[in-house]
Amino acid sequence: MPDGLLKPAILIFAAAAMLWGCDGRPVGTIPGIHPNPPQEPAPPPKPLDIWAAGEMAALAEETPKFEDNLVFDPSSNAVRLETCLNATACFQLVIDSPKDGPGELKLSWTDLTGQAGRIDKLKISALRMLAVRVERYPAWFIRLTESPTRPSAIYDALAPLENGESIKLKSEGRLAVWFDLAIPRDAAGGDYSAALTVNSPGRQDWQGRIDLKVHDVVLPEGGVFPAVGGFSHAQLFDGMARPGDKPLDLRRLDRRDPSGKRCIELVNNLMILARKHRLDLFDRSLHPILRRDQTGKVMLDWSDYDAVAEPFLSGKAFGDRLPVVVWPIPFSQDWPDPQVYGGIFDRDYQSTAIQVVADCSRHFQAKGWQERAIALPCATGVDAGAFLRHAVMARMVRSADRQTPILSLLPPDPPALTGWPIPDDLAGLADLYAPPAQWLDPTAADKYKSATEPLKGLWLSPGEPPYLPGLGVVGFPADPRVIPWFVMKYKLSGLFLPDVLRWQGPAAANRQGQPAGEKAEKFDPLTSPEGSQDRLFYPGWIAGRDDVLPSVRLKRLRRGMEDALFLRLLQIRRKTELASMACGLMARYACLAASGDNYLDARLDGWVRDARAWHEAGGLLIRQLFAAVHPETAAAKTIEDRFAMEWQAFVRPISTVRVEQVRGHIRPVLEQNGQTAYQATIDIELYSELDADADCKVALGQLPPAWEGLTGQVDVKPLRPGARRLVSLSAKGKGVPTTGSAKMPLPIGIAAGGMKIDLTASLPFLTAGQPKGPITIDGRLDEWPIRAGNTATDFVLVGKRGTATPPERRLAQRQTFVFVLADKDNIYIAMRCHEGDPEGMHWLTNNLIRYEQLMPCGEDVVEVLLDPDCAAAGPQDLFHVAVKPNGVMICEQGVSTSPPLGACKPWASGAKAAVARQQQAWAVELAIPRQAFGKKGAARTWGINFTRFAFQGQECSSWSGAPRYFYDPRNLGTILIKADNQP
Repeated sequence: MPDGLLKPAILIFAAAAMLWGCDGRPVGTIPGIHPNPPQEPAPPPKPLDIWAAGEMAALAEETPKFEDNLVFDPSSNAVRLETCLNATACFQLVIDSPKDGPGELKLSWTDLTGQAGRIDKLKISALRMLAVRVERYPAWFIRLTESPTRPSAIYDALAPLENGESIKLKSEGRLAVWFDLAIPRDAAGGDYSAALTVNSPGRQDWQGRIDLKVHDVVLPEGGVFPAVGGFSHAQLFDGMARPGDKPLDLRRLDRRDPSGKRCIELVNNLMILARKHRLDLFDRSLHPILRRDQTGKVMLDWSDYDAVAEPFLSGKAFGDRLPVVVWPIPFSQDWPDPQVYGGIFDRDYQSTAIQVVADCSRHFQAKGWQERAIALPCATGVDAGAFLRHAVMARMVRSADRQTPILSLLPPDPPALTGWPIPDDLAGLADLYAPPAQWLDPTAADKYKSATEPLKGLWLSPGEPPYLPGLGVVGFPADPRVIPWFVMKYKLSGLFLPDVLRWQGPAAANRQGQPAGEKAEKFDPLTSPEGSQDRLFYPGWIAGRDDVLPSVRLKRLRRGMEDALFLRLLQIRRKTELASMACGLMARYACLAASGDNYLDARLDGWVRDARAWHEAGGLLIRQLFAAVHPETAAAKTIEDRFAMEWQAFVRPISTVRVEQVRGHIRPVLEQNGQTAYQATIDIELYSELDADADCKVALGQLPPAWEGLTGQVDVKPLRPGARRLVSLSAKGKGVPTTGSAKMPLPIGIAAGGMKIDLTASLPFLTAGQPKGPITIDGRLDEWPIRAGNTATDFVLVGKRGTATPPERRLAQRQTFVFVLADKDNIYIAMRCHEGDPEGMHWLTNNLIRYEQLMPCGEDVVEVLLDPDCAAAGPQDLFHVAVKPNGVMICEQGVSTSPPLGACKPWASGAKAAVARQQQAWAVELAIPRQAFGKKGAARTWGINFTRFAFQGQECSSWSGAPRYFYDPRNLGTILIKADNQP
């Protein structure tokens, strides 16, 4: 390099060295760290968690993800369904969002295509599932559930989604979607597939598909039997009202008024929606305008009435053009209003009523509607006075019209225990009977049927579960579906739903006594599950819509109606035995046929609730029907070859010999040598769910030392399908070896149909010793001695939870400890009730106990049931003491349930009671004079039980472990009062 250039080069190099340092890094930086490090790419957004479940899966907002391999293959994201023509296949899709939720997504699907052809994607409906918040559960659910109850948000209301519609989803949110695939009757049988896509910005699309097998069998329109439900257009309009809507004049429905036009639109919407679900409705509040001529004669203006009713009675309103099956004439206890005339016994009212009925009959005859007309004159509840009210109203109908069948919502033969007076001519004042299920004797169906008039007979109507599965939000997915199966099983004439809305809108609130000018609170069915036993539809405003929305329960009821068609078509195709066996397996017993000890005691396992069983039952019916319709095809031969194997695989998991009730007691007996021994008796009820006869053996296991069997084994040959059998075992010993809970365990073995069932009966037995000093009734239990045999605990839950496995699950979480002493004057009882949150206890300040399902409900309460000398013949003979946490004590002989469980009267017991709060517990102390029982008060052996209802845990439990209810002498334990305590 020339000398002239060397010096500048050195200067440039030195400057660079100063700037970068000798090793080439910038001066002042840390070795190994770049001054502007490259940004690492952001992690890709987490994918949505998408899964599917069958139509019989119970879903709530808090339901954890599970694999429903009956319908969904997660490896291929394929939903597999099976149906036939003119039927609907259903499934549920769940989209769970991660923390970095998508904000919005799109759900779309294609046509169903296959070698057989194409089914338009318009036949696929997606409906967003909205949840109903449930905080408290009804008494029947407490008896039927096998798990503790807790607040839940149950998916039920359904709002339509458009194909490709944008849907907002919160971070860590959930979108549940119900899919209906309505298969046209003119489609071809075969295999079809549709693509299902979920798209969300910034995420990879989720690709799934629907694989559908359509069997070449066409379901007819309508149903095997009429399925009818009532509603009120006034309630419909009120429930759909938005703020600022003009109130409807409820005295008439004017088709020329804007409000009237809107109401008629809603009626049409509701009626058509119901028909799509194989249900016919009628408007029970629609009536003509009543006027009078100059002589006072009744004149009815039918113009507005006909404009609303005629499209449904002619069938013009429906796509299938079939008219409704049943429509009541516009006469009832609500119209004309009896109160305007002074009541139903007033002569002017009766004269008006008879003229109205006569005009209705003439009008329906002239319009050609008579064959669908019925009269529903009285729709009040079932009670002692209801029979007289119905009789008075029905006599008016009969005097004016002898053709129109009369529908009674009362039982034709109420149980004798009610003691209700029945009018002598009641049998001639009804042609159709649809009482609530708990009052219906389905075994009497043939007695009330008519070969020439198909509407006549016994109709199934919902009531209190478990007499019949419920239609409410609180329940089990199988409940709505199995109801039509019971209509088929008992050969009933139809299904009647008195009210399918049970809405309460602002106008309704004002009519119920709200002060004028005060703003009515908007009724929200998503937070008010009360009334949902009847509410099969929802007002659209809960989803920002102006139409009526269906419910998940309505979908499952429709599925049951389709099942009934399968069963009927199998019968027509000479597969009656298969249809009967399927009915017997899935729908075991209902209504009064479900009664146990008495008409208020319902047995708990009347129908199958298992989702897998229902999925397999539906598939078997469809495949067998296809084989019966197309017997010459290779597919039919394959189905028949596989039937025996599939039937056994279907039957085995849901069939057993069920132990329905186990109860027992120990009583002292005097032997010939003058010594006292103790005899244990155990009663076991068996019910066969098997599809064939089974030989059963019930035997005692290993007995305690010094005990011997008296009736140690009972053979039942045979136990027939659907049969019940009571088996009694007995043993005797010199002493009673009880546990610390005052119960003696006895093992029992049951062998039936190749199965073995082992259980342990716990026989409650207490010994009351004499107090060492005075007992002060102050609620404090300091002076109470804990002695062997005088402490009762291990309270067992009533109902299904009381039969849980393992046995520890049968015990109440809120346990109760009872101590018993006695002297010549009193029986002393102390109860310590564990309660983790004493401040959350609830009670009413009255001296009444509300009973539901033979359980004290709605407040914290303890009860003592006493049977001196073990002499009670029934509930009416028991002595009953109930105490609330506020110290209110109720004493009676019998139990004041409603409806009545036999006679009941106040009991002047002279008892003293005191209640005290303790840390995480409350205590009750009682002194009951023995003289209050009369001569029986001197007895040494008493029947006794202690029960408790814990409001917060919704736990109903007892010491004796009574399986279904408490108020029967056979459900009591035993207490022995020592001889030195005798008065």
